[in-house]
Amino acid sequence: MSEQISVDPAELRASAAAARSIGEELQQPGAAAIAASRSTSGELAGWSIGGELQSLAQGWDPVLGKLTERLATTASALEASAQGHEWNDDQIADAWRKQGQR
Repeated sequence: MSEQISVDPAELRASAAAARSIGEELQQPGAAAIAASRSTSGELAGWSIGGELQSLAQGWDPVLGKLTERLATTASALEASAQGHEWNDDQIADAWRKQGQR
């Protein structure tokens, strides 16, 4: 049985665009949720839930930041992979053309 591996740079780029889009779409609602938790925690400072909301904001802020950063890094890596595959295909095609010219 013959197994072939095929990589489509266009699919890699589409995946990169999706990852980048998700990261960008996540930034605003994440920042709004963190800001709302901080604001509400201040308003409820005398209540036990006030401290919990502050802890929630402090805990989620770096996590959401890392997630959006990771999505952007993933998008860049997928784009680089697409470029690498195209470059490699071009190099192989050139080598075959040179062989045929001999």
